[in-house]
Amino acid sequence: MNSIPIQDYDSHDSDEIGKRWFIFQASSGGENWHSVNHIDAGGQVRLPFRGYVLRFGKEEKRGDRILPLCVAETDHGAIALTVPRFWEEFPKRIAVSKESIQIGLLAGYEGQLHELQGGEQKTFNVWIIQPDGELGETGVLIRQLAAVCFSSVILEQIPPDVPEILAPLPRRDEWTASRLAEFAEKAAFGQTGILANREKIDEYGWRHFGDTYADHEETYYQGRLPLVSHYNNQFDLLYGCILHRLISGDPRWDEIIVPLANHIIDIDIYHTDQDRSTFNHGLFWMTDHYRTAYTATHRAFSRYNAQSKGYGGGPCNEHNYTSGLTLYYLLWGDDRAKEAVLELANWVIAMEDGSQTPYCILDNGPTGLATMTSSHDYHGPGRGAANSINALLDAWLLTGEKRYLDFAESLIRRTIHPEDNIEALDLLNAELRWSYTMYLEVLAKYLRIKGFFRHNDPMREYVKYSLVKYAEWMLENEKPYLARPEELQYPTEAWAAQDLRKATVLLCAARHASPETAARFREKAALLAEAAWRDLLRFPRPYNVRAAAVILTQGIWHLALSKLGSETCSPSGNHHDWRLWPREEFMPQRDRVRRKLKTPQGWLTLLVRISNPWVFARLLRVLWRWRN
Repeated sequence: MNSIPIQDYDSHDSDEIGKRWFIFQASSGGENWHSVNHIDAGGQVRLPFRGYVLRFGKEEKRGDRILPLCVAETDHGAIALTVPRFWEEFPKRIAVSKESIQIGLLAGYEGQLHELQGGEQKTFNVWIIQPDGELGETGVLIRQLAAVCFSSVILEQIPPDVPEILAPLPRRDEWTASRLAEFAEKAAFGQTGILANREKIDEYGWRHFGDTYADHEETYYQGRLPLVSHYNNQFDLLYGCILHRLISGDPRWDEIIVPLANHIIDIDIYHTDQDRSTFNHGLFWMTDHYRTAYTATHRAFSRYNAQSKGYGGGPCNEHNYTSGLTLYYLLWGDDRAKEAVLELANWVIAMEDGSQTPYCILDNGPTGLATMTSSHDYHGPGRGAANSINALLDAWLLTGEKRYLDFAESLIRRTIHPEDNIEALDLLNAELRWSYTMYLEVLAKYLRIKGFFRHNDPMREYVKYSLVKYAEWMLENEKPYLARPEELQYPTEAWAAQDLRKATVLLCAARHASPETAARFREKAALLAEAAWRDLLRFPRPYNVRAAAVILTQGIWHLALSKLGSETCSPSGNHHDWRLWPREEFMPQRDRVRRKLKTPQGWLTLLVRISNPWVFARLLRVLWRWRN
C-alpha cells in the first residue's frame, strides 16, 4: 500500500496538524475496500487508501477499521465523544486541537466530491457526553461511550399481540425446533449470508451501508465477478429480520436491522417534490436484474446499462414495503421510520391523483397507478395493489387517520369481489400473476386489524368472503411452481420460496371458513409448505437474500397460523344475508382519455381546454415534470 501524505487528504493547514490528535477513516479497510461498488459518476474509484490513519503530533499509525472513543480534558471539565458506525459509514474524521474538536461526517480529501443524488438524504449520529461538575473520570466516560455504541434493543420476551403482524408469533421453542431456525441462521449469519456478503462487494460507506447484496443475481450474470447488485429491501427483508429478532431474542439481528432501516429511510426513498407525482416520495427498486449496478448506486438503473431507447424507470406501486418500517418504529421508537411510512402511504394517494398527470387535460379522475400489476390494464389481485393497500393500512395504524383506511378500502373494492370470475384472471400464469398471493395476504392483515379493533362492518364481511372464495379456488387449482418449470423464464429457488405464500393464504383463510373447509385449507397448506421447503433446499444456493426475504416472513406465518383455530366470528350462512354491493368496474385514466379521443366531443373538449391560458400553463408545468 502506498503511503499518502496526510496533507493530501486533510484540508487544514499542515503546521496545525502537528499540534493535535487526528484520525481519518478513508475506506472500509476490508479486503475489497477498493471495490467497483465505490465508483463515482465518472466511473472511477477514488478512495485514497485502505482503512484509517491516526496521527498524534508527528506520530502516525495506519490500520483497517476503528471506532474511536475520544475523551478530552479541558479547563472546564472533560468531554467525551464518538461517532457510531465510524468506519462502516466512511469517510469520517475527528480532529482535536487546543482550541477545538472537529468532526467530519462526510470527510474528504483534496479533489473529492460527495455526490448526493436528487432525493437522497443522510442521517448521522454523534454522541457527546459532558459530565456536570468536576472533571469526569476517563474510564467512566469511555464506558458510557461504549454503552451507546454497542447497545441493542432489549426484548426479554415476545411482545403481546400487535395488529401489524398476521398472527400471534410462535413460541421460541417451536421456532428453535423448526427448520426455519436453521435457515435463518445460515441466511443471516452464515458464510454466504447477509452479513458476510457485505464484505463481498464492500457494501460500506455513507451511501451503501445497510443495504444488502443481491447475491441471487449472480446466477444468470454474464460479466466478471464480483457483480455489484443492491437489493433495496424487496419483499420487505426488514420485516422478516425484525420478526426473527422478536422470536429469537438474538441481538445479532440488530447488525442487519438497524443499518437496513436507516438505509431505506435515507437512501431508498425518493425524498423530493421535483419529479413526477408517480415517482415523488416513492421507494426505489432493486438494481438491474443480472447486470452490474455500475453508476446507478441504489436507483435501479444506470445510463451505462442502456441498450435501447426508453431504458430506465423509477419508483412504482409494485415496490412499496412499509411493514418492516412500521415494526421498526414501534420497537425502536425511531420517528424517522414513522415519517417514512407516512411518506410512502401519501405517495400511494398522490399517484392516484389524475390532476398531476398529462392526461389531466381531459380527465382528473383516479389514474389506476396504485393498483396495476404487470400491465396498466390489470387491476385485480397482485402485488401492486397489495403494497398500496398495505402502506395505507400501516399509515392508519400509526396515525388513526380514517382517510388512510377509507382509501385502502376503496382500492380493495376496485380490485376484488366475492363473486369474481377467478378463472378469467389467469392466476395460474406464474410470470404475470404469481403475486396475487401477496394481495390475499394483505386482505388477511386487513381482517386481523379490523378484528383487533372490533370493526365488524359490511366491508369486513366483503373482504372475508372474498378471501375464502379465492382460497377455495386455490384448493382446487394451485400446485407448486416448480412442478411446471417449463412455464418459468428463470426457474430459480425464488419460486420455491414464493410457494410458502400459498400456504400462508390458505392458513389465513382457514380462520374465516367453515370447520370442514378450514380443515381442507390446512391440509393443502401443509402439502404446499412441504413442497416449498423440499424444492428450495435442493438448489445449490437456497440461502440467498431474495429467498431469505420471503422465507423469513412466510416461514414464521406458517408456524404461527398452523397452530390457530378458526375465529369465533367465522361466517355462518352466506354473504347474501347482508347487502352486497356490485363489483366496481374500473378503467384507468389513460384508457378513459383514449376512449374520449375516439369521439368528436372529446376532441372538442380538448381544444377548448387547451385554448384556456391557465389550463394550458398548468399542462406545461405537468409535462415538464414528466419530460423524462
